[in-house]
Amino acid sequence: METEEFIRKALSVSSKFAWIKRSEVSKVKDRVRMRLWLDKSSFIDAYYTAEKAITSYTYIESGKRLFGANNMRIG
Repeated sequence: METEEFIRKALSVSSKFAWIKRSEVSKVKDRVRMRLWLDKSSFIDAYYTAEKAITSYTYIESGKRLFGANNMRIG
């Protein structure tokens, strides 16, 4: 999956959840970082690398990482 397709699909899915307040996307070459804000002090970061089709996630609340999953393959 290309980075633009990942961004489009992720934003489409996240827009269906009212508890996701806003999103920020940054892209450099074949890598994407997407931050999904849940409130003022908690968010989910999703990182995607198109070359290897690997996604990593982390949940941050009040500056602390409470959950993370690295190098998850999609497909």
